[in-house]
Amino acid sequence: MRRRNPVRHYGPVKTTTQPCPLCREPADVTDWEPVAPWFAVEQCSCGGFLLWASLWDRRLATVSDMERKDVMARVRAVRRAGAEAWLTTSDGQVNGRLVITTSRPADVVPHARMRVVGENPCPGCSEPIRAGEPCLLFKGQEYHLDCDPRP
Repeated sequence: MRRRNPVRHYGPVKTTTQPCPLCREPADVTDWEPVAPWFAVEQCSCGGFLLWASLWDRRLATVSDMERKDVMARVRAVRRAGAEAWLTTSDGQVNGRLVITTSRPADVVPHARMRVVGENPCPGCSEPIRAGEPCLLFKGQEYHLDCDPRP
């Protein structure tokens, strides 16, 4: 008897070589949509990271060079520490604060909970994190990009 709805094994839709959205060097970019809303960016000097697909054209194309370099430096630091780097936003909105998580987000946006800015200061320096400022989410806590979350 034939199955009506056979199980499908989905894989990446396509992998192409194009500039990394952070370091702008040639990179292998795997588009996981429609399976998952992520791009995997590999084989560039960033060390490899996963990027929420909505950020590629609608956000990273417009960030300042300084912000791009800050995010790139944090991705590299996370990768050197041996962890995965997932680039997304803190509030699920394309214009939200850029954050880097070290584990796979459960949803498209891993930090749907929104907190009052300044309510929880950066554990690395005790200064508040300003609205719109890129940050790193490490073990559930937000850090400034220039603060090292490792003990």
